[in-house]
Amino acid sequence: MHGPIGQNCEGRAQPLILLGASTGGVTALERVLTDLHPLGPAAVIVQHMPAAYLRNFVEMLNRQLPQDVALAKENTPLEDGQIRFAPSNGLHSEICRMKGKWTCRFSPAREADLHCPSVDRLFASAAVYHSDMIAVILTGLGRDGADGMHQMYLAGATTIGQDEASSVVYGMPRAAWELGAVGQQLPLRNVGPAINLAVAQHHENQGRV
Repeated sequence: MHGPIGQNCEGRAQPLILLGASTGGVTALERVLTDLHPLGPAAVIVQHMPAAYLRNFVEMLNRQLPQDVALAKENTPLEDGQIRFAPSNGLHSEICRMKGKWTCRFSPAREADLHCPSVDRLFASAAVYHSDMIAVILTGLGRDGADGMHQMYLAGATTIGQDEASSVVYGMPRAAWELGAVGQQLPLRNVGPAINLAVAQHHENQGRV
């Protein structure tokens, strides 16, 4: 069952859902995205995957899910009911706000970057918008996303990490957890409902302003 969702109000920012995943992320993302409210806020995802495989995965999800699933495009407004994947185009996908709308911007990779697109770069770019951000780190090898999520957590964003028992590889979630970046650590089956609850709470908080 999908959780409740509020209505966006003029002049108030919709929340944005950010997800990062690597090894095991295909199955994990299928579960989480299926559990999200189909008309909920936009989601932006970094999944470590070669470009051709990523395109196929995105096309499969677009056929299976009620949401509009596609690769992110630069400076294109993100709308409710959309799921956008950071493309494997040699550039990082970051979050910005233009004319009251969330959008993605692309930025060049640095020589020292281990991953491009990077979960860290996505998360870090959104820390300034912390009160409107829901960040999720899922199964994956390594520690991409931990530092960016820590920035978001310290700023006050809602942060969720997948637990060890349900992770194919408890690398990225572990690194974020051990850094103190994870507000809630949950089994995979509870991640989607927790995102829906965070969205509902965001709308309630906006209503009190």
